[in-house]
Amino acid sequence: MYLKGTGVTQNLEEAYMWFRKAADRNHVKAQMTVAYMFGKGQGVSRDDVEAYHWYRKAAEAGDPYAQYNLGLIYSKGRGIKSNIIEAKKWYKKSGDQGNTKALEALQRLEG
Repeated sequence: MYLKGTGVTQNLEEAYMWFRKAADRNHVKAQMTVAYMFGKGQGVSRDDVEAYHWYRKAAEAGDPYAQYNLGLIYSKGRGIKSNIIEAKKWYKKSGDQGNTKALEALQRLEG
């Protein structure tokens, strides 16, 4: 509710606090949101290393969108050293779950 201002005044810092509590308890969608918030600097200071950390946790838990985002991070070297082999691996995992954007990104890397 705080993230979007639904029924309350929008407060990104408060939203982060609640999402972080859930993320720390291995809630995958919360991990995705925390990663996004760090990547965009919403409610927290932008931190590509933290974004990587939270996308990695959600990706390892099997979330195809986190896997895609982890592929992006590896391919572009955001917060970590670029690693095309790792990017391909995560794009493939995401694509194997039906994420067409991941398959397209994988094709571009292999192209």
